[in-house]
Amino acid sequence: MDRESINKYEVILPKDTLETTVVFIESYHINGYDDFATIGDSQVGGWAIKESATLYCNKGTYDLNSEKFEVSYLKHESSHFADLNNHPNLSATDLEYRSKVIELMYCTEETIYDRISEFMSEANKADRGNSHPYANYVLIQNLSKRIFNSDFISDFNQWKKVSVDKINKAASSLYESSENVLLKDNGVNEII
Repeated sequence: MDRESINKYEVILPKDTLETTVVFIESYHINGYDDFATIGDSQVGGWAIKESATLYCNKGTYDLNSEKFEVSYLKHESSHFADLNNHPNLSATDLEYRSKVIELMYCTEETIYDRISEFMSEANKADRGNSHPYANYVLIQNLSKRIFNSDFISDFNQWKKVSVDKINKAASSLYESSENVLLKDNGVNEII
């Protein structure tokens, strides 16, 4: 890590408004395994440190005025803090699921279909321990049930025919369903 800067953001989530500290890493000497393995096509965008309620962001991967930054980074990562504080036993897979649901609640036409495409292409139900792919699978499966009344729609062309508003509302419904489970038992560690 070569240079960093710090900003504070007010992040509005469905139940909370959080003040989130973001440490922007402005340049790296080495961008990590993802960068190496993909010959520069992919790299870590950031991470969260729960104990200090601080997010670390690879500044070079985001336009800070974009929806990708404001929703897919700030809201997604900040929702982890809210969930870890309110539901400390929630598994990493369930934390990811809820954060991805929140993304789809707030995405607009600018990013929603890219997010659906990414979640679909990276979905894998083989191992619950692989939190991102498993959460992606359950998310697309649950959205497919709500929107198409079908188990898992993997045809992206079908998703592109669904309005942003309908996806936002289906995601909100999934969020409310997960909230209802958590309200019944705050100590639960799995909701999906």
